Amino acid sequence: MQQAATQSQTQASAIVQAYVAVYGPPTAAQMQTAQAFNPFIQTPLDYIMVYLAGYLWAGKPTPPLTQTSMQSTPNLSTLLQYAPPSAVPVIQSIPAYLNALGSAASLMDMQTLGGFTLQQIKNNLLAPSQANGGTQLFNPPSSNYFAGYFSSLIPSQILQDLSNTSQQVTMTFSATA
Repeated sequence: MQQAATQSQTQASAIVQAYVAVYGPPTAAQMQTAQAFNPFIQTPLDYIMVYLAGYLWAGKPTPPLTQTSMQSTPNLSTLLQYAPPSAVPVIQSIPAYLNALGSAASLMDMQTLGGFTLQQIKNNLLAPSQANGGTQLFNPPSSNYFAGYFSSLIPSQILQDLSNTSQQVTMTFSATA
């Protein structure tokens, strides 16, 4: 187990070194952009593997490519077809890292997917639109979009219950940013 951990750390360092040799270290602005995509991106390796390889170089799939899918492909370049030609040394260093990870790649995938999903939910709630499930008000009419909602009651049932003065209604809402 210790040998596998040491091997994956060595291969992770090789990926970061290959990236830095071509592009220089990731800038603060680049890391912030990546963290807006997935808040779990904290290190240069995360930036390279999750944001660049898993998302940008893969053509911006939703959700991003998993490390398991990258691990199981016979030719990583076919999955990362949108990578610039200068990224070849970085891409060539990725398979050794993924092989060293072994089955731990699936655990990392779960964390990455969880972070991506949470960020999508946050983005959708902070900037509702037609494309992400937002809804428009119809009384009074509005061209703005608001966070979508769902009720199992039909409007006539809601109006009937609201007209019933003997029935007490309690509504609570909460939101955090």
